[in-house]
Parts: sequence; C-alpha cells; structure tokens
Amino acid sequence: PDRTAEIGEPFAVRELRLGADRVPRTGSGRRQETVSADGHGHYVTARPTGDAHHLALDATLRAAAPHQRDRRAGLGPGDPRLELALIVEPDDWRRAERTTQVGSAVILVVDASGSMGARGRMVASKGAVLSLLLDSYVRRDQVALVAFRGAGAEVLVPPTASVELAERQLRRMPVGGRTPLSSGLVAADGLAAALRRTNPGQRQIIIVVTDGRANVGLDGGVSRGAQDEALAVAARLAGNGCTWLVVDTEHPTGRRTRTAAGLAAALGARRLSVEELRADELADLARTARRDSTTVETPTPLARS
Repeated sequence: PDRTAEIGEPFAVRELRLGADRVPRTGSGRRQETVSADGHGHYVTARPTGDAHHLALDATLRAAAPHQRDRRAGLGPGDPRLELALIVEPDDWRRAERTTQVGSAVILVVDASGSMGARGRMVASKGAVLSLLLDSYVRRDQVALVAFRGAGAEVLVPPTASVELAERQLRRMPVGGRTPLSSGLVAADGLAAALRRTNPGQRQIIIVVTDGRANVGLDGGVSRGAQDEALAVAARLAGNGCTWLVVDTEHPTGRRTRTAAGLAAALGARRLSVEELRADELADLARTARRDSTTVETPTPLARS
C-alpha cells in the first residue's frame, strides 16, 4: 500500500555551480558564471568585433595605436582626422566581454517506488531533495519536481520559482509500487526540452534520486528488460544538452548492486551518495564535477564517478 514518508533533516549542500561557458546569456541568479549578453557584469577580456556596441575603450585604443603614422600619412591636407589624438578604424574595435551570474533550471527526479520505503531510504532521500530545493532557492534557480512510481512518472511541480510549492508537493508525495525508471528520465527530458524552447540560453541540471533499479518499462508494464531499457534511454538522453547528476539512494550498509553507478555511466553523469551531497563531505563540485560547455547543444555532463 502507498504511504507518505517524512522528510529527513535538511543539510547544507556543496555548491552545484556550473562551470563558466562561452554561450552569451542574460538573466539573474547565483548558480553559474556566464558570458553576459547585455553588456552588464564584470569586464574580463576584449575580442575583435565588427559591431560598435559595448566597445572596450582601452583595448580598442591599444589596437589602434601602432597604426597612427601610416594612417596620418595617408590623409590629405586639411583632413579633420589629422586633429584627432588617435585615428580609430573599425578594424581596431574590440568588444568588452563581461561575465555575470545567472540561475539555471534544476529538475529533481525522485524514485518514489515501494523499495524506497525500506530502511528509511525515502526519509533520507526526501531530506536530500529538500536540501537541493533550498540550495536552488539561494541560487535563484527555477525548480521542477518529477516522481516516478507504479506504471509511470508524474510531474508534481512544473518549472517554477516557488520552492515552497515544490516543498509542499515533496511532503505529500506518496511512496509505493514498482519502479518505472525510464519514464522518470523521459519526463525530465521533456521538461528540459520545453525549457530550452522558451529560454534557449538557460542551462538545466537534472538530478535523479534513485538506486538505479528498474522493473517497469516505458509501456507501463512489468518487464525483465526494464533495466536494460532504462540504460538505453539514459544513453540516448545523455546528449540532450543538460547536466545530469545521479544521487544514489542505495543503503550504505546493504548489499551493493552498483545499479546507480551504471545509470550514471550511461548518462555521462557523476554518481553521489546522499551523504556525499553534504557540504562537509563533498569536494568542490565547481572544480571536479562540471565540464565547461562550448555551445548550448553540447551536453555538460558531470565527471564520472
């Protein structure tokens, strides 16, 4: 029978920042350092440009300085440009490149099947999810919550800035039934795809909280091939342009199946235990878990465990 688990004690989560990338973005937040698309932010470098907007004055003048003798020699008497201290041509233009902090969309995908109720795993998992929600609030991220159990997956909270709404749904989330892992992955990918269409510059982090086991296929039926199907789905979704993270809920003192590790490998993601999410246990993810992306389409997987 279905039941509702309590939420474990929340804890401070080590930074889940994304590495800086070369894709210009706008927006506000504290999750990711990115190239500013609107001329605001911290000036870090200058690059050649054919556009006179957002010029870096210092770099433009330095580019023009070596050419002054030749440029003046090519001007006729009375040319007003001879009165200028420095003659600047479009070839000298340098655009100021600035960086700023923006938020991301964090999609939490939670295994709510019956096996999660054993040995208090759902209590600990809900505590981890709440901790991630609170971290997203601080970082000004959008959040979404997906649960998979029984025959399929359900979007409990569509992308929203309201962490309070997500927390309420997390508290009410029932536990029970079989494990349709593939459906959970596909549902999360659908949310991420919709977000990319509405906000192409935004980056998404999909965090899957599970032990990695599956026994229900995409068709909603119990299947011996559900595990292989889930890995195949994961491998296909690894190239969807998102950053994936697997939080392994397998009990640390139980028999280790490493199914979550297999899922993480298929997704090109890092696998972390619930305990390793804690700020006092985990090495800095900003340096060790993220790889910079170069385009929106290129996935930014977490380093493999």
